[in-house]
Amino acid sequence: FFQASLAFFWLMAFSSATHDIAADGFYMIANVSDWREFATLIQTMPTVNVKMVSDIDLGDDQTRIGTVSESDHTYKYKGVFDGTGHTLTVRYVVSSGDDLAAPFAKGEGATIKNLRVTGSIASTGYHPSLVSDSWGTTCISNVWSDVDITSTRTGWVEASAIVGCMKAGNLQMTDCLFT
Repeated sequence: FFQASLAFFWLMAFSSATHDIAADGFYMIANVSDWREFATLIQTMPTVNVKMVSDIDLGDDQTRIGTVSESDHTYKYKGVFDGTGHTLTVRYVVSSGDDLAAPFAKGEGATIKNLRVTGSIASTGYHPSLVSDSWGTTCISNVWSDVDITSTRTGWVEASAIVGCMKAGNLQMTDCLFT
């Protein structure tokens, strides 16, 4: 009961503070502050569905969706993220001890679609990409990754434009592009 009440409280605070909810139940995000709130929201509501309503440039903000510690698999994004054709610009600089250099650090059964990602990811870790680690059936469609990805790690690196590492499950990709 407590966890359900906490989730309801957070849902009400999140939706009434700055967010509109579309008729289809998707939360709409439009800026860096919304992105940060979305990252916090999945700690209590990992299946929340989100739509971007404008291009978002994260600037130097390093907020990622899903737990960002390689050893902690607590918070994985499990919802639908619809970029609605908008662009997410990132400039992640990830140093040792934090391997998950990606806008979506951890996902499980998530759907990411209709999104263009630009910018750069510089990492000393294992999985620089759009989705660092994924479990379950992950569906990615109509995604364009135009990100400069670099890794200075010595040894093996699983760098990718889209998904760095499938931990367990299936990956379904359609109509995606990396430039």
